[in-house]
Amino acid sequence: MANTVAVLETAVDAGPLRGPRAPTRGCCEDPDQSAASVYGTGAERRGYGLRAITGTNFTGVDSVAFGTKFAASGNCSSPTTCTMRARAGVTGMVDVRVHNPYGWSAPVAAGRYAYGLPTITAVSPAGGPAAGGNKVTLTGTNLADSTAVTFGTGRNGTGLACTATSCTVTAPAGTASTKVSVQAVNAAGTRPVDNRTQYAYGS
Repeated sequence: MANTVAVLETAVDAGPLRGPRAPTRGCCEDPDQSAASVYGTGAERRGYGLRAITGTNFTGVDSVAFGTKFAASGNCSSPTTCTMRARAGVTGMVDVRVHNPYGWSAPVAAGRYAYGLPTITAVSPAGGPAAGGNKVTLTGTNLADSTAVTFGTGRNGTGLACTATSCTVTAPAGTASTKVSVQAVNAAGTRPVDNRTQYAYGS
């Protein structure tokens, strides 16, 4: 069969490794293989974050790559699922691709892997009106690929723009006279709540 271009769909947490061992080259290749989704817990720069990769035609997969590095370990439990651990890498985003005898799957946005969780170290201003709408600047690390900034549970800021060390975002509306934790999210996930980076809603 002709090689099929990968179509990646979702990103969620991976489960424990199951199924037969993949070849030691790095795992996970078959005719017309196409990676359909890549998901899991993101690694820090040290690597070893767990990624479950789903798609089609994974029978015979012999390699999975995170950017230019082969996976550290893993297996393919079915013709549609492989579970891999990433090697250490430089903080940032890389494409996850699967290889079979017919070649490599095509890189797509939903199949990217983020080395390093985003970290916020400062919020300025540290508060604003309950109606929201004011611009907030966040300082930190590994922020460039942030996809969302949350102000407490279920409240996303809007107009997000980020560099590696800062983000600007418009605060959403909130409950008057309360404080909420501000967190950044990328493909690797988000840091645990940190009370040092809170935002206070006024009246």
